[in-house]
Amino acid sequence: MRESDCAARLGGDEFGILLVSAQDRAGIEAVCKRIIESVAIGMSFKGTNLEIRCSVGAAVFPDDGDTDEGLYKSADLALYDAKRKGTSTFCWHQE
Repeated sequence: MRESDCAARLGGDEFGILLVSAQDRAGIEAVCKRIIESVAIGMSFKGTNLEIRCSVGAAVFPDDGDTDEGLYKSADLALYDAKRKGTSTFCWHQE
């Protein structure tokens, strides 16, 4: 993420990231892949190796939603598509 982007915990184990001035889908896809890769690095805690995986759903304003609620809903649907595919993956919102 860049300093201009915004990350927030939405609840439980769900987070949202707003990429300000995203250039194109290829750039967004690259960010999604970097997030997945950085989470998968894992860490050691009190002698136990912890592995974390994540799924990412992506939506683009205004194509996938022209309101905050619409965009969130589209990203959430994409997230559940990614979860169905398995861990460490992302999906774009599909109509």
